[in-house]
Amino acid sequence: MSQPNNKFKNTFSRRHFLQLLAATPLMSVGQMSWASSKEQKQNIQSAKQLDTKPSDYKALVCLQLVGGNDSWNMIFPMGDDSTHGKGHGYQTYAARRGELAIAQEALQCPEVGRLHTANGQLPYAARSVGESYVKGGYPLNSQWALHGCMPELAWLQQAGQLDCVINTGVLAAPVTRDTLNTAELPLFLYAHDHQQRALALADATQVLRTGWGGRLADYWQSKGQYQITHPLGKNIAVGRSSATLVGETPSELVLPAGRPITLWGTKRGQMQQRLNTLNRPEAREGLSAIMANRQEEAINLAAMLSEQWSTTADYSKLTGPAGEALFSLPPEATLGLDTNMQGHCMKQLETVARMIEIGKRDGLQRQLFVVTMPGFDTHDDQAPRHATLLRELSLTLWHFQQAMAHLGLSDNVTLFTQSDFGRTLMPNNAGTDHGWGGNQLIIGSAATGSVLGQSLDLRQTSNAMAHDQRGRVIPTTASEQVTAHLLEWMGVPQQDLPIILPRLRAFPASLTDATFT
Repeated sequence: MSQPNNKFKNTFSRRHFLQLLAATPLMSVGQMSWASSKEQKQNIQSAKQLDTKPSDYKALVCLQLVGGNDSWNMIFPMGDDSTHGKGHGYQTYAARRGELAIAQEALQCPEVGRLHTANGQLPYAARSVGESYVKGGYPLNSQWALHGCMPELAWLQQAGQLDCVINTGVLAAPVTRDTLNTAELPLFLYAHDHQQRALALADATQVLRTGWGGRLADYWQSKGQYQITHPLGKNIAVGRSSATLVGETPSELVLPAGRPITLWGTKRGQMQQRLNTLNRPEAREGLSAIMANRQEEAINLAAMLSEQWSTTADYSKLTGPAGEALFSLPPEATLGLDTNMQGHCMKQLETVARMIEIGKRDGLQRQLFVVTMPGFDTHDDQAPRHATLLRELSLTLWHFQQAMAHLGLSDNVTLFTQSDFGRTLMPNNAGTDHGWGGNQLIIGSAATGSVLGQSLDLRQTSNAMAHDQRGRVIPTTASEQVTAHLLEWMGVPQQDLPIILPRLRAFPASLTDATFT
């Protein structure tokens, strides 16, 4: 075994190495090689000239609500049990939710684009955030309603740009209360990391090497429909790496939220010196060689993306409901909340919007993005915490849709949510525990303004409930069915869906084959 070169060790310190890493927050995953900015521009031009099918552009955005969103309050039953059947309506829901039940009150939704109603009030305004949380909702149909802190999503539903999927989740096979003891179940139910992994891999029974997004990239590439020579012609995660996007071939790019950092003047010179040190013959071995290549690629790619970013849309003249600039949060006081929003997801979706614009302009046909919004593990103090999360989610998704409309891409982009699991119907310590099935959102081109999914009997003894007394709802629609529905929208033929979603064979082929309310 060769000994470390002491001269290199003395001239390139751990501090220098960390400085080089910190200077390039953009990280590429897999064996990607963009040797220079010149070559990157040549690859972009080649992608523009490549004649492939399909000729249209579509982008799919997966928003992961990390922690387990209490989606039984995000979308809740509002119709009477007497109308929809015992256990299927508001009375059963309210009895089970206790202090966390949203009131059976249809709130007045503001006019589109306005923060306040005609009387100058916030529709969810109350004496406290906790009271705002349970004040009421916006009816979606005769049975279901959307939480009162989400008026922007109510606008999207009215415009046919939002679908609500009822009671979906991780499943290994169809199961009911009667078959819980004999049916194949997901591994490690109710555990965050395992259920997140099952969603990413689209397999609840084994640990696969690839995620469904990575397999989608492999599929498109096999059909000649992924332009992987283009720096953005791959799956893109924003903020952090995603197991969803891992494929057999290098297919994931991880970007920071916000404009890529570029280095100019003295700072660029210092970083170039660090790279030159790593590139010296005595350093070109093992990890040093790998890191030298990766960091040079990352610096070049960051410079290219920063240049491209400058050519994307100017959102400064577009505003949200409170007059805030697009992709910025309104002042806390204007929203009637006393807890701070984080805004991380909004910045991630701004990055996605700009990468979509660049991808479409450069002739790409298909792009897949993964973004995250944390904070949904509401074991305690749920009312104020969840109210703030839902308010931020609603504003964030409205901003993103406004950006797509501004770009003329409303018919080309679909966003959907996933979460570890739903939560228990029964509260505990002013919060909720890990559940199973829950409700999700589809926004954009693939939506029709519908409520999708099976009508549920929420009584504890019904076939939709697990045996424990906490109110864990058994999913009636597998997460793979939702994903399959969206992959068909992207252009994957139904007969090819099991290539990407191998467990789909255990369920109806797509979401539209389920029984809807």
